[in-house]
Amino acid sequence: MKTILVQPYGYCFGVLRAQRIALQEAEKEPIYCLGSLVHNESAIEELARHGIKTLKEKGPNLAPLLSLAPKGSTILFSAHGHDRTLEKEATSRGLFYLDATCPYVQANIELGLNHQGKVAYIGSKGHAEAEAFLANVHPAAFYDVKAERIDYAKPGPLEGIIAQTTLDEEDIEFGKIAIEKEYGSLPLLAGRCPATKKRQEAVESALQEADCLIVLGSKTSSNSARLLSLAKKKGKAGYLVLDLSELRTLDLSAYATIALCSGASTAKEEVERCYAYLSSC
Repeated sequence: MKTILVQPYGYCFGVLRAQRIALQEAEKEPIYCLGSLVHNESAIEELARHGIKTLKEKGPNLAPLLSLAPKGSTILFSAHGHDRTLEKEATSRGLFYLDATCPYVQANIELGLNHQGKVAYIGSKGHAEAEAFLANVHPAAFYDVKAERIDYAKPGPLEGIIAQTTLDEEDIEFGKIAIEKEYGSLPLLAGRCPATKKRQEAVESALQEADCLIVLGSKTSSNSARLLSLAKKKGKAGYLVLDLSELRTLDLSAYATIALCSGASTAKEEVERCYAYLSSC
């Protein structure tokens, strides 16, 4: 069995930045992360070992979690973005806060605000990044890739379209077509982030040779799910596993060539352990 290690792999820039912010502050005092800092259970466990407590979200509304942090403690906003009104609410509760929002996610929010919300947004309803954009920008229209429809729409004219950074090109294209049926031709102002685009293109290239794709990532990770969907769209076998222990449970004897890739929230070291295991099979 041949194994192709798809590159780049490991944490993306946004995740590395978020972890650095969290770990540096955790050396001084306990940190309470409002929702998952990143969508990977192993990464969350590692943060916990450094004294970073994750206040787990039960839905898109993160405000109730603020009451779980002791007065005077520090709240960490995750890489996925957040409703900025939570910053004022945290301060009013006697909490300090740090912002680990991914720069690409932040740039999309700023872009939407610069256009005064006269934009359509393509995203996955319920995903933290999409919910943060909707809460801050209040776009004129929202195309939900889960339901494959415009979830709500206001009268135009609009100035362009912005997409969630972790989507794949096909989802964005379907959303753009649906939005333009409603509003006419519009420019795509911002789409996939460079890291997402590069990983997806590398996976598509590897799938030209491989007959099976293994994605290392969490089932809660949007970008990992998108990588897995690339295999299914090409009629290839695909598996999404969190780590080496899950990988070992798979029967891969039917495949001649396997492509191994990772979501943006999977550690480089875990990818390399899995690659070593597959190479020895």
